[in-house]
Amino acid sequence: MSVRSRISIPGGTCEFDLPGLLRLAASRRSARARADLNQWVSTMMPLAQALQTLLQLLRDSACGRR
Repeated sequence: MSVRSRISIPGGTCEFDLPGLLRLAASRRSARARADLNQWVSTMMPLAQALQTLLQLLRDSACGRR
């Protein structure tokens, strides 16, 4: 409603005129970015787990040779 009342005013929808709308948009962008990052990281987790297992096997085998 606040956007509708200010849209006819030149520059009336600037961020300083509608700070609540700016906060809402910023939180949505942040939430979307966080969701995208979580999705990307989840695709990399099998690789990370495999590398952790491989490194642990290498460490364990090196300790047995001493």
